[in-house]
This record gives sequence, structure tokens and C-alpha cells, in this order.
Amino acid sequence: MSRLVVPTNLAIGTISLEEFYTLVELYEAAADAKQTCAMINDGMRVHNFLRFHGRKKAAINKDASEVPLYGTFICKAIEVAWYGISNPAVRNLLRRLVGEPGNMPVQEVPVEKLIVRTAVLGGDAESVEILDALKNHHEQPKQDSDS
Repeated sequence: MSRLVVPTNLAIGTISLEEFYTLVELYEAAADAKQTCAMINDGMRVHNFLRFHGRKKAAINKDASEVPLYGTFICKAIEVAWYGISNPAVRNLLRRLVGEPGNMPVQEVPVEKLIVRTAVLGGDAESVEILDALKNHHEQPKQDSDS
């Protein structure tokens, strides 16, 4: 059995109450919109809704091109998310979602440290011996290969 491992990036952030209500207003405007627009999209339907205190307040269930303000809502949600997090890798992914990122500059992503996992088959004594050997090797000063 083969296993596919997909790398993921996760960031948790906070947005202000004012930003939240701005997003609510944009969503409600998109849900209430009756006109059509010339927005280019992938033709996929969107189905989502807004709940307050357990009650459905607004809903969108149609092709995204039929909802002129939906794109505005999505772009604002991405921008709010971008400013609400600090993870540079996730910020760069969010930036790629909008056509013209404007004031969302590319973030420098630090090089991740390589993690090597080691399994020791044997008893506790072998595990301690291997761990000590790895620590001693890691703590030894580097020597020039020319000497």
C-alpha cells in the first residue's frame, strides 16, 4: 500500500471585530445581489451561508459568476486573513490567490531545518548508546578536510 504525504501549511490568526463586520456586510451584499456580471471564473458553483446565533442569515448557492459581489467578498476575506497571520509561507499562498495582490508583498520564508527521524531496534541500552553517539558527533567541532 502506497501513501501520499501532502505538505501543509497552517496559520491561525485573529481579525478585529470591525474587519469581521466588514466581511459580514460584503457577504450579505453578495447574497442579496440580483444582477449578473461579467466575472471570469472556473464555472464552479458556490454553496455557503452565514449564521448568527444558530440561525441562517444569508446564503449563496449558485454559480459564482451570477454573484457580482462574491469576488469582492473573497478578495477582502483573503486580504483580512493575510494581515491576520504571521506565517510567511501561508501569507505567500494567500497572496497567490488574488490576481493583483496590491499591498500584500511577497514574504521571505526561512529555510526549514531538516528533521531526521531515527528508530532504534533493540533494548533501552542500545537506544541510550545511539543517542549518546549522535550527541557526541553533533557536539564535536568541525575539522577542515585539508588537514
